[in-house]
Amino acid sequence: GKAMAMHSSDDLNDAIKVFYQELGSLSVTPRRCGLGLIDKETRITEMSTMNTTEKGDSIEIVGKLKLTGHPVLERIYDNWLLQKEYHPVLRGNEIKAYYQLLHSQISYPDYSNDIAQYGYFFYIPEGGVFAWTTTELAEDELKIYRRFRSVISLTYKRYDDLQKAEAQAREAVRQASVDRVRAEIASMRSTNDLERITPLVWNELTNLGVPFIRCGVFIIDEPAEQIHTYLSTPDGEAIAAFPLAFNAEGIGRNVLSYWRKKQIYTDHWSEAEFKEWTKSLVQQGAIKSQEKYQTAHPPSNLDLHFLPFLQGMLYVGNINPLGDDEINLIQSLADAFSTAYARYEDFNKLEAAKRQVDKTLTELRAAQTQLVQSE
Repeated sequence: GKAMAMHSSDDLNDAIKVFYQELGSLSVTPRRCGLGLIDKETRITEMSTMNTTEKGDSIEIVGKLKLTGHPVLERIYDNWLLQKEYHPVLRGNEIKAYYQLLHSQISYPDYSNDIAQYGYFFYIPEGGVFAWTTTELAEDELKIYRRFRSVISLTYKRYDDLQKAEAQAREAVRQASVDRVRAEIASMRSTNDLERITPLVWNELTNLGVPFIRCGVFIIDEPAEQIHTYLSTPDGEAIAAFPLAFNAEGIGRNVLSYWRKKQIYTDHWSEAEFKEWTKSLVQQGAIKSQEKYQTAHPPSNLDLHFLPFLQGMLYVGNINPLGDDEINLIQSLADAFSTAYARYEDFNKLEAAKRQVDKTLTELRAAQTQLVQSE
């Protein structure tokens, strides 16, 4: 029932808790039990476990464990490949040595007072259900675990289906965001239109679910040796559009250096550093007042992330460092921005060429008229 009631992949741990609780109602509560999903290539298992401490408390522990470095771990992996039940036994000092090895990867409780621990691993294609007990299980109790193994297999299939559906939904959101960026920037025709850049980026970061409090775009203009900077307020308004000289002190140099290497640039600012940056913007005339950019509560910590694209860097600032998934989403936004901005530049070049042709034709007609008059 709990498995079929799952609505997102986050509900998997709740299903594991029910598994643990139901074992307790059947008087077969283990020291610890749970589900491990095994990666065949890396031998890493993602574990969701419930644990009973020596004081009788129940705690939930989630983590990753590499199945190498100990005979028990090696055999857990080997028997999973064979889909064959595995029943290891640890006694006395073996328990201490085993958990000392595990502690470097997962913070399990200490079981130093246990005389023996009996392990039971029941496998499914994606991993396995496991339990460690302080007394050996009878055959009737093993049958209970095997029944639970079948239910957990159903739970994981449900979990896997939800993960795929969530991934498809995220991809649909990402693609829609990318398409909007391309369409919006492709419609820009003048430098004044570029002031719409930061609200656009702000909206799409919000749609993608990326946590942030600041954003902006840095366009690198190598012929002019300037970085054209477009920044937003925390609520998404375009606050500033100003140039930074290549040789100017401060953040511009690092942005330029990493852009030339096509690498992501990250930095961390304290509240004092953020205020100093804001002050420099006022002195340059980029913004009218510090209050408008800082707002009532300037960030006490600001992690800056600059992601490169062909013409510059997409900037996202947050109170904490962003994860790999969030960085990948921002990079897809930056790549879409790059494609669309290239079209904007092509249009401007076309318009400039057209103006030059029109000017040349006008001058030619004037010269012809003057020549006719002279004749």
